[in-house]
Amino acid sequence: MKEFTHTFRSLGLTLEATITHWHPGAPERISGPPEDCYPADPPECEIESLLVEYAEAWVEATFLLDSDACDEIIEDCIQSLLAGE
Repeated sequence: MKEFTHTFRSLGLTLEATITHWHPGAPERISGPPEDCYPADPPECEIESLLVEYAEAWVEATFLLDSDACDEIIEDCIQSLLAGE
């Protein structure tokens, strides 16, 4: 997959992520013969770098991916991608 950028809101900030891997997931299938059933495949997103919009400019914020806020940022990015924002 080719990397791309995505702008979204998280932690009350406007962020721009460079995404190197995106998989939207797949719903579970629980009907039909057992060989055609499978569990849900959750969405996945790998962010390589992160910028934050500040004073009408973009500022490097990749350090946030090493913070306690990392899971929330990735989840907000996934939800924004799934919503087509």
